[in-house]
Amino acid sequence: MVNHTEMKAICVRFVPEKLERPLRDLIGESASPDLQTVARNFIQLQNARHRADYDLSYDLTWDDAYELLELASEGVKAWQHIQGSAEPMSSFCRS
Repeated sequence: MVNHTEMKAICVRFVPEKLERPLRDLIGESASPDLQTVARNFIQLQNARHRADYDLSYDLTWDDAYELLELASEGVKAWQHIQGSAEPMSSFCRS
């Protein structure tokens, strides 16, 4: 099982416009827009969760919460588009 810190590190690898090897050899120059959405949104949501848990000065507004909910929903929809493909499995390829 992958913890949140490891998953964030994995996601960072899929955000760039041009992937590094060995990912580029597996899936091409860049991740699909859906995989980039999943990766980018996971990173943003993980950062927000970390801030909410550890930054005592953080004041989450209803608007902030709604934006985070939208990020989560968008990420889930993007994941549903790619979950059966080989692309997500490449995320666990170690460089």
